[in-house]
Amino acid sequence: MPKHCAYCGLSLDQFVAYGKFGCEYCIDFLKQHTFIYERAISRIPDKIFEIPESILSETRNKFQSLKHGSHKPLYVSTRYRIARNFKKQIFPFFRKDTNYEESILAQRFDHLGKFSNISPQIRFANLITERDWKGNIILGDEDGIRLELIHKQEIHHKDGRSSWNSFHFPAKFHTLVHFFRNPNLFSHRMDWGYLNSCPTNARRADRISIQMSTSTTKVDWDSVSEEMNWEIGFEENGIRFAGKELKNLELSLTFSVKNFTRKRKNHFLSSVNSIVL
Repeated sequence: MPKHCAYCGLSLDQFVAYGKFGCEYCIDFLKQHTFIYERAISRIPDKIFEIPESILSETRNKFQSLKHGSHKPLYVSTRYRIARNFKKQIFPFFRKDTNYEESILAQRFDHLGKFSNISPQIRFANLITERDWKGNIILGDEDGIRLELIHKQEIHHKDGRSSWNSFHFPAKFHTLVHFFRNPNLFSHRMDWGYLNSCPTNARRADRISIQMSTSTTKVDWDSVSEEMNWEIGFEENGIRFAGKELKNLELSLTFSVKNFTRKRKNHFLSSVNSIVL
């Protein structure tokens, strides 16, 4: 049985140690090691996503116990991420350079900013700046190529009403999605979907997350107990809700969901709306 991927040279020991693929052909190599392959494929996110009412209720109760004052604004940041690797390329997690990716993306998007380092291996460039939207491309981590669209808004409560507005993707987004959803351009397998270094980023290889911050809300320490420094994970249902720390009397909360369809996305946003507002 082979001990290395014939295309990128990833060894069996490296995969066991890191849990990362070196290229799209690592799957063929790992299939010959049944036990390890089955463990790897078990990490692919489930296609099905729904938030059970029991989880919503528990999450809502936790949030309500730490609810911000009605006269204070709530800052909401929504992030949509697509992760990809170009076909027949060794993934940057092992290659440690992004020259090929930078040249292809610069040819495709004339409005893409210049790439700069945010760490020794990870590169960053701005793609969209439009009102409350920012779009960035990040290269070189375990996702390979990562498109991030980030929308921020400030929500106020008045007379029992909220200024919450559902976000709408900017017009440029549709061109980007068409590009990034081309299975002939990016590493893709019928049994795995889009491939990245990490199996947990396979399948659709996209993610939506929402972060809510009451950063201007001061918490009364007399009313705070250790039990309020809580963290709940419902990874099997694709949701994570965390209020892990109270720093300088300020609180941050995060919700996230993986591998959504449009219907599921709306279900998720409606669920967040019901919890927070």
